[in-house]
Amino acid sequence: MAFFMHDLHCQIEHLYQEWIDKPNLLTVYRGQIVTQSDFEKLKIGQGGLLSFNSFLSTSTNREVSLIFADSNGSDATFIGIFFAIKINSKLSSTPFISLGNLSHFEEENEILFSMHSIFEIGEIHQINERLWQVELLSTINNDKRMTELTDYIRQHTTKSVNYPWFRLAELFFQMGHHDEAEGILQQLADLLSIYAPNSMVHRIVLHRLGLSKHVKGDFTNALSLFEKVLQHHDTSVENSAYLHIELGKTHFSMNNYSTALLNYKKSLEILETTTNCDSYSFGICLGYIGETYLRLGKPRDAQFYVKKAIEICRRILPSVHPFFGNTYNWMGEANRMTGDYPTAIHYYELALKIQEKYLPPDHLDLAHTLDDLGIVHETLQNHSSALSYQQKALQIRSKSLSSNHPDLAKNYVNIGSIYESTRNYIKALSFYQKAVDIYEAHSDEIFLDLATAYHNIGNVFLEMRDCPTSLGFFRRCLKIEEQKLSPDHPTVAKTYSSMAVAHLASGENAMAASLLRKALMILEKDSNSNGPDLANTYRILSGVYFNMNDYPTALSRAYQAREIYESIYPPTHSERVMLDMFIALVHEMLKNN
Repeated sequence: MAFFMHDLHCQIEHLYQEWIDKPNLLTVYRGQIVTQSDFEKLKIGQGGLLSFNSFLSTSTNREVSLIFADSNGSDATFIGIFFAIKINSKLSSTPFISLGNLSHFEEENEILFSMHSIFEIGEIHQINERLWQVELLSTINNDKRMTELTDYIRQHTTKSVNYPWFRLAELFFQMGHHDEAEGILQQLADLLSIYAPNSMVHRIVLHRLGLSKHVKGDFTNALSLFEKVLQHHDTSVENSAYLHIELGKTHFSMNNYSTALLNYKKSLEILETTTNCDSYSFGICLGYIGETYLRLGKPRDAQFYVKKAIEICRRILPSVHPFFGNTYNWMGEANRMTGDYPTAIHYYELALKIQEKYLPPDHLDLAHTLDDLGIVHETLQNHSSALSYQQKALQIRSKSLSSNHPDLAKNYVNIGSIYESTRNYIKALSFYQKAVDIYEAHSDEIFLDLATAYHNIGNVFLEMRDCPTSLGFFRRCLKIEEQKLSPDHPTVAKTYSSMAVAHLASGENAMAASLLRKALMILEKDSNSNGPDLANTYRILSGVYFNMNDYPTALSRAYQAREIYESIYPPTHSERVMLDMFIALVHEMLKNN
């Protein structure tokens, strides 16, 4: 079949060159049925480029093409597309021929284009409820976007491996077809382990196989492959810097944040001696260091590195490069963690704007940004918006990931948190349990996000006044955090505060006060902590002192909480409203005593 297709392409090119009286300007038409999701991609891509991956049959007969476009019947899952394709043969080298008398259906006036013809997507307008017209324009030979696209493909495909099967696997990987890529790479790795073990080609194939394993959530095997490749690399060369980045990303996905940071900094150390400090690799590494500091509970350190990454990449990348989607997302998260929610939303929306325009609608980076927007809107108690963002993120991840992938569990936790906020505790627990089932199924790995799920379940039981069950889940949470985090991590402090609330609800004021003091020791000495967690700890501690009839100290702690709340929450936020009511109560008690 491949030989036939190549021969047909050559014949079209040959006849096109010999077609002396071909028209300079030509409009042809094509009717086609597409799915709703494919049509959405087409609309998002307006102004960009569209490639047809097969030979393209069109007609100069408008009416015939309309019949094909309007043949979707009553199936609501499909949309009819009427393509109007405008060709300027003086400016474009896209080969096409008129089949004329060669076609069995002469009345169709068929014009046949060769494979992979590329057009610009022009105007799109609706003809009727189920039929749309899309204007396509032939690209000129020196089209800047085509040049940039060709250069991008050249830069992002490995030239050092000339095996056709490897190139095919790499294309599958770039397109997001990871199962197909992994199947080919595994066969190549098996062959090379016999005939060329530890050769450069073998190492490259193992590296790509590790990337495929990582994307699919098989972190243990990905880590093993990266470490195997690194064993046979010169630790001072630039390629080993990239391997340390991949090792860092894999440890990051396994919640081994300190180890991830060590690998990123090792990569940075190598890059500083082997490449330009204004290089894309250098900028990426700085960005990953910033992302890791976010997970280590150090948002201000994260901002420092991410800002440096943005400064470097702005000098060398176009403003809409997908990497800016990541960096803006990290800046959004850093601002969310410090309680600057308007700025967080601003950065998240910048990231989303880039990702929606230049990534496929089911890309995982898009899901990540939607997820983060959902989290910040839930914090601001915009519950309907939060749920909408989380459901969109879940829909994307469900299409691209296996049913037990840890990223799906993150979505379940975040959706459960929204239901918890709206006091729908049964639904919240059902989503939390889905997440727990996924994390516990990965028995060879301990996920920090499992601690988050346990923490949230503990919160639900606390809201339901079941303090013993609540404390049980908080202790399970703390056990994982003590394994995965440093003792002075802000997340550990948050768990201490939650445990204190459970003890307070049980009338155990002394135990609650002890836990809150441990939390404050962590939060007050951390320069990164000046957000909701610190404010919540002050608020809870004020309640403890209130129960102990120490009203002046209760008032002092309440005002410390209020100062932070006023800087991060709107006046109508429930935390501010309830705290103001509590402060009024304390003032009343002071008057009466």
